Amino acid sequence: MGRTVKFLLIFVFLFLAVLAGCDKEEYNIEINPQKNGVERKISYSGNIPNQVKERIFSIYKKEIEPNTFCAVFEANMPNDVGGKSYYTTFSSDMGDITCYSERIRGDDNIYRYSQNLQRHINRVIDFLIEWFEFELKNEPNFIQLKTFLDTNLREDTQNLMLYLWLGRIVEDYNRDANREFMGRIFQYLQERDYFTAKELAEKNSMLNESFDFLYKLAVKNMGYSPGDANKSLLFLKDSELRDQSFVNFQNTKALINKSSEKENFSCSEPNDQEIYEIISYGFFGFGLNLDVLDFGDFSPKFTVKFFCKNQPFETNGRWDQDRKYVIWSNESLQNDNLPFFVYACYSVPDIDFQEKHFGNIVLKGQALSEYYFWRKNLEENKLKEWDTFVSGLSPSENIEKEISSFRFSDYKPSKNDSEEFDMDISRPIRVTLLKGLQQKVDK
Repeated sequence: MGRTVKFLLIFVFLFLAVLAGCDKEEYNIEINPQKNGVERKISYSGNIPNQVKERIFSIYKKEIEPNTFCAVFEANMPNDVGGKSYYTTFSSDMGDITCYSERIRGDDNIYRYSQNLQRHINRVIDFLIEWFEFELKNEPNFIQLKTFLDTNLREDTQNLMLYLWLGRIVEDYNRDANREFMGRIFQYLQERDYFTAKELAEKNSMLNESFDFLYKLAVKNMGYSPGDANKSLLFLKDSELRDQSFVNFQNTKALINKSSEKENFSCSEPNDQEIYEIISYGFFGFGLNLDVLDFGDFSPKFTVKFFCKNQPFETNGRWDQDRKYVIWSNESLQNDNLPFFVYACYSVPDIDFQEKHFGNIVLKGQALSEYYFWRKNLEENKLKEWDTFVSGLSPSENIEKEISSFRFSDYKPSKNDSEEFDMDISRPIRVTLLKGLQQKVDK
């Protein structure tokens, strides 16, 4: 098991970028709803880039104390540290729903980054095909190896990298989930005859001796047996022959490129030398380029607090009941696979209105949110009819019966409709209101 874990650590090194330092950027952000908008307070410490300081000064104009700024905004807050934030209040007769969300730095264009990953892997496979063709083009069975590299190995490597990436994403939500993805990777490799379970657990040969792994792939796919493999493949077994082969390949390639006056690859992609060195660390652990799946600058530490009048009914943060805020920190994330994202929604019931018409608080939290969006989507005539009905309600022994019997005026029940399963569009809200009456929701 220890060796297997070691294999995995090496296997995923592509995705590990350790960014440390005593002068690390650190930001503390506090979001506090106000009657006239939302107050945003930001403080920072460490080695803050000048462009960030200048942007913060241009937005907040002055410090309230050293390295601390504060201002009230009507709705959406400014892009001060990088990213995008939204603050919205949804109001109804029953109360308000307030939602805050923010992406802090990074770029959430998953498609573009998956395309970059695919492009870099294709670049590595293309390199292998070109190099092997340089050495083996005169071998009668080379076409079989070339086909394998261009189809099977290209597709399998793409899939493995996606498995690794997905595994690291889910690890942020369930730290044990990545184990399953590792198991899926092992299963994938075994099903396609790259390794057996015993080989995976033994000495990590495909990592420590990755060119030996390529040699075995070449032997197998060119139809040789391990004992009588053609001498033309020995450049993969001997480091001196291999290095000389690579130099010869590069020299020949340089002459071809010079004569054709065209670039061989994009400056944003790894060059042949980088790929050659990368493969030495493990063929399926392509180092490629650590920026391939870079979703932004995650080296700074961000702590965000969102002050709420009531506990949020929806959030990905941690609620502090005593201090009445939701708190997030990107230090809690296992990996930087997606931009740091925070959100929270909470409700503030209109106590006076609900007590006046229902005798108690019947809607709050998720139920109040559902009520708002249900009411907001009513046609104008139905909205007027519903509001008239609610405004006429008052606490009494018959209030539950009044709510249960309500139907919109254009509702036409079928013969088989029952009280319990009527299809009037008011039914979901009637059920919610009756439930609130029975439970006597706390204020």
